[in-house]
Amino acid sequence: MVQWADFWASPDCVELCLDRLSSLPLLHVSDVNSILDLPQGIQDVPSSSKVKGACSQCLMREYNSHGTANDKQLLGSFCSLSLAAVKLFAESADAGETRAVLLASWYVEAAKKGCNFAELQQLLQEVTLTEGNFLFQRHDPKLLDVCSKWLLHHYHDVYKVIVDGVLLKSFKGLSFSAVKVWAGLDALNVHNENDVAVLLTLWCDGRSLTGSEKDELSSLLRVSRLSYSFLSYQLPELKWFVYPAGCDASVLSSALIIDGGLSCIGAKLPAVWDAPVGRGMLINAAERCMITHGFPKTEVAGMIEKALQDGVTGNLYSPCFCYGGFYWRLSLQLHMPSRTLGAYLYSANNGPLLAPRGVKSKFSFYHRQQNGNSMLKGRECQQWFRGASGYGFLDLFKLVTGPAEDVKKLLYDGKLVLKCCMVEVK
Repeated sequence: MVQWADFWASPDCVELCLDRLSSLPLLHVSDVNSILDLPQGIQDVPSSSKVKGACSQCLMREYNSHGTANDKQLLGSFCSLSLAAVKLFAESADAGETRAVLLASWYVEAAKKGCNFAELQQLLQEVTLTEGNFLFQRHDPKLLDVCSKWLLHHYHDVYKVIVDGVLLKSFKGLSFSAVKVWAGLDALNVHNENDVAVLLTLWCDGRSLTGSEKDELSSLLRVSRLSYSFLSYQLPELKWFVYPAGCDASVLSSALIIDGGLSCIGAKLPAVWDAPVGRGMLINAAERCMITHGFPKTEVAGMIEKALQDGVTGNLYSPCFCYGGFYWRLSLQLHMPSRTLGAYLYSANNGPLLAPRGVKSKFSFYHRQQNGNSMLKGRECQQWFRGASGYGFLDLFKLVTGPAEDVKKLLYDGKLVLKCCMVEVK
């Protein structure tokens, strides 16, 4: 009856057929694929929502029970469903282990059949963080590929995960099993391996890892791909990282500088420490090396006025930002008695990551003017930062008249917008 309705020109006939279909006592799961594959014009008639509801009830009745995930026959039946049917099930079923296993199993079979990649990606979006952890806890080799793709779908852009509060909170909710798989993936996009070490450190913060768990995580870091500064000064400070007997930061950095690799070290090292292959390249590298912060007019004017009254240097600091595996802050400082407004870049502490004992950075400052254009201020600067230290220029802006007039000339959209181009961090 439904197939005939496809050819009838009368919307009333189509509506009548669909209404009758939705009122049948029970649909069989074998009918669902055909019903959900109706042309869009038929799907738009009022009774189509009733039919969709009947299909949903059928799928729930057949598959939404705790034992389904371990029933080979039901798993095979679910994997024969169309993408439309699987999407409807995903919308209708409660999030949990059963839904996660069914969706992952269907993904595996669909990928074998050459299903459209974009459609598969849509399905990955349906799997929640809790469900992802369920999948990893099963330790099912058949699901490892889809688990890896799920991790890449959400957390491949490592820099974005570090700086995006929502993504970082989600990543920190991953199980140890999931993080182990993530740390071993080649397709992560990074500035360098420093980013991976930073994100692992943020994940470890607040957790009590066993010695074997620390060993496992440490064995997955591509040590030879860390920058010299991170390897020499930051890695020894990470509480989760474990060195093999007879090896430390100085031994590793010396081997990389002198021999260009770690094979010369007598200690037995994890294979990936000397990995010849790095991760994927940083996404939007040209944009992300430009750190921008707008100091509000009221804060700038207040700082200047107080400094002029007290006759001492005034300071404003931006929040921390991460780049190159280290945390930084921008600072505005009014110097007295010269009445010059300077800009500085500071290395900074952030949670479990302390300001490095040594990191070399090359950077330059830009100021966004009232017309919206950015102007280079000062020259390119190259410095070794040691601890929470700062470098920059004390006279980027000269105060000539009074704070109110001077600040007004420096603003864009109510803020003094300062940009720092991180040319190089190593």
